[in-house]
Amino acid sequence: MRVRAAGIALLIVAAVACQTARPGTEAAPVASTSAGVSPAASGSPTPTPAISATAQSAQCGQRITADFLLANDMTCTTDAFVINADNVTLDLGGRTITGPGMGPQTWPLPQLDSVGVRTGGHTNVTIRNGTISQFSTGIYFVDEVKSRIEDVTSERNRFGFYIHASSQNAIRRSTVVGNVYGLHLQDSNDNIIEGNNLVRQTYNSPGGFGIYLYRSAGNRIVENTIENNVNWGIWFSDAKNNTIFHNNVAGNSPQVSDNNPDANHWYDADKKEGNWWADYKGTDADNDLIGDTPYGILGPGGAVDAYPFVARDGWRKKTHSTIDHYQPPLARPPREVRLVVVSGGTVGIGRPHDSALAPTSVHASSVAVQTDGRTLLALDGKALTAWDLTGGEPTTRTVAIDGGIVGANRDGVSALIVGPRGAQQIDLTTGQQEFFDYGGAPQELAPSYKHNHIFVATPRGVELLYLNLGGRTPYTVPL
Repeated sequence: MRVRAAGIALLIVAAVACQTARPGTEAAPVASTSAGVSPAASGSPTPTPAISATAQSAQCGQRITADFLLANDMTCTTDAFVINADNVTLDLGGRTITGPGMGPQTWPLPQLDSVGVRTGGHTNVTIRNGTISQFSTGIYFVDEVKSRIEDVTSERNRFGFYIHASSQNAIRRSTVVGNVYGLHLQDSNDNIIEGNNLVRQTYNSPGGFGIYLYRSAGNRIVENTIENNVNWGIWFSDAKNNTIFHNNVAGNSPQVSDNNPDANHWYDADKKEGNWWADYKGTDADNDLIGDTPYGILGPGGAVDAYPFVARDGWRKKTHSTIDHYQPPLARPPREVRLVVVSGGTVGIGRPHDSALAPTSVHASSVAVQTDGRTLLALDGKALTAWDLTGGEPTTRTVAIDGGIVGANRDGVSALIVGPRGAQQIDLTTGQQEFFDYGGAPQELAPSYKHNHIFVATPRGVELLYLNLGGRTPYTVPL
């Protein structure tokens, strides 16, 4: 939340509930079969049995109603395959099918101008053993049940795999690489994502994620490598009761984001084992390969991976049980509401029932409340003050942008200052700064939950300022 001079910001600090986790089971070790990408796991569960069909050549747009083994590479201008029956296997035979390109932006809706393989409303379908490249969507499931994607590489598509309103499916030993959007699950429940490489997705806001779950529940994400994606490695929106453990997560920006506090399970509660996060900064004093402190999951509510590994593939190297150091936080009653008022350039603080505001020594023309719900950001010229209103003293630093307004980035650690001659983002924990081109007339800021762009209100409309693109403002919504 951010308010300009003579405005009011409400500060609400709520209790952080204790995290609960659903017991999980140990996943069987699996391996990636894709060349050029690190294997997500070693070993392999029993694969789907090979089909007995004779290899056949196919034409673009081919309808599949029985088991089919592909004998040729394909280049298509529309869909390559459409599966129209239950209980069939499409074996791509190690071949490559290539499409006409990814088509225009449609996110979060599926992009279906061209699809490598699509299937909808069927049960017990298997797609396996090949490469799908340069389609709008590599593989599209809709209303699909108890079906499988195995040993498939999806590359340079707009969506790698799009799993839509589908349940009890499995995606195993596959590689999703170099797409705009990686693995997308929407309104899809009780699926297993196991032993995959979800790596190096590219950027086209809000793309660049390894795996995204939207309104999806009961899924298990296990033994995957989620690495070097331009934006999120793991991104959850309104997703709940999903279990995530034994994954390698590295080099993403950010590694993870979950907007549903304490609703997902970031470790196996039985084994007390979580994931390996490359940016984990904790220690392992007892050498059980589990960090002695939790790994924080970005987002409201303070969710954590209570048992993060301190080494890649640590679950394969671990020789004894976890020594449990985790103490869930005690539930606290909600804190009271406070009002922050800027009047005449001075910040005043009070409670709704107070007869008058308490003056402070902080001056500001623009204020914001950090995502922790308690840290006030106050900008006065080039002086930026951060102040935890539940305790502590204000700290002030000098910023480069003069005459700007301040906002709190949804990453929880950064302040944004946008002025008529540029924009600046500063990490309040490390002091690291970034600068972006901007030449508008900002009046209000609303940082996006996508964390890589800001909505800027100006006299002529609301501008979308991309941080990842050096400050590009691709369009203005006129008012």
